[in-house]
Amino acid sequence: MGNKNQFVISRKGNEMAAMPITVMALLMVLVWPFSLIVLFAGLLLGTRYAFRGPDINTAVSDFVSKAQDKAAMAVEARVE
Repeated sequence: MGNKNQFVISRKGNEMAAMPITVMALLMVLVWPFSLIVLFAGLLLGTRYAFRGPDINTAVSDFVSKAQDKAAMAVEARVE
């Protein structure tokens, strides 16, 4: 199931990378401090993350999208 579904990284509507969820999970386990820093920094810089695949339901995608929108609003409020 993890190899059929993907973790997608995009910025400004352009897909930058897509990797199987299994690879993303291994990265999170093996180099978790670095992975979390990179993911958080990406959120602050406008990078969007998504899950896609046949086993991904819309609730997961909606949750990730809402969290990213709130992070973007927080960054914008801090900049102003």
